[in-house]
Amino acid sequence: MRNEHEELEPRPIPPYPSAGEPFVLSIGTVAKQFVLVSIGEKVGFDAVRQTLSTYGTIPESEWCDAFQWAYPESDGNGPIGVATIAGKDSFGRPVFRCIRGYEAGRFRWAGGGKYGKFWRWLVEIKG
Repeated sequence: MRNEHEELEPRPIPPYPSAGEPFVLSIGTVAKQFVLVSIGEKVGFDAVRQTLSTYGTIPESEWCDAFQWAYPESDGNGPIGVATIAGKDSFGRPVFRCIRGYEAGRFRWAGGGKYGKFWRWLVEIKG
């Protein structure tokens, strides 16, 4: 039994998984297996989604929060994206969830644009 003055041990911070390395994330009692996928530079969100679909299932946006909880410290090697439209911004444009540096659960516009070689994308795989 813990003394009320005893400090809790801090939770160890795991490093981000390497691209292609399977790992498990959980939301409540639901656990799923994922990989981070690097697909190189792509122009347009549809091109990103089309390429990712060859690796597995593109997850729902709430899995971005699960990733951020499991891996709270950025590795500094580029953003992590979940290629599902998560809503609209204040201009009515579609947005998706991503983690950029220490900005957890950030929303980014999904229209047009180029997604550089440093992006890593969360993809669900079947175990």
